Parts: sequence; structure tokens; C-alpha cells
Amino acid sequence: TTIIFSLTLIGIGLALFVSPNTKVIMSSTPSKFYGVASAMTATMRNLGQAISMSIITLLMTLFLGKGTIIESSTYNLFVNCSQLAFQVFSALCVVGMLLSITRGKS
Repeated sequence: TTIIFSLTLIGIGLALFVSPNTKVIMSSTPSKFYGVASAMTATMRNLGQAISMSIITLLMTLFLGKGTIIESSTYNLFVNCSQLAFQVFSALCVVGMLLSITRGKS
């Protein structure tokens, strides 16, 4: 039940952000550059995913050490690292949200 709720919440968040953001990008682009704008949007999305995975890997390595196996003795470290990762990415989301809000409608 928790997983379904979490995935639903993520889906709603993506729907509220991605569609309007893509519309703004495409509506501010001349029609002859739609392909370029679409490719740039996809590239930025993939770059963000790659950077986020790098940050998570960095945090896991700093907290758990290289080559640590997740077992009962390291479970608390893993949970603490996961919580820190969520806090870091939540802060980044708030920054992104504030930048989007202050952008205005031009």
C-alpha cells in the first residue's frame, strides 16, 4: 500500500511539472527548432538522472564504505544514508520549484 501511494504521489508530481514545463519550452521555441528543443529537454532529463545517481553513489560510499554488503549490522547506516539522500534531493526540488515560480509568465 505504501509503495502504491508513493508511486501515485510521484506520478502526480511529474504530471504537474513535466507537462506544463514542456509546454512552456515548446511554445517559446520556433517551429523549425522543435526537434532541437525536444532533444535538449531529453538530454537535460537524462543528465539529471545521471547526476542524481552519482550523488546517491557518493553518499552510499561515504556512509557505508566501498564494497560494504547491506546486512543487519549496516542497516542503520543504509537507512541514514537514504534519508540524507531524500533530504538533499528534496532541497534541490524546492530550489527548482522556487526558480520556476519566480520565472514568471513571459
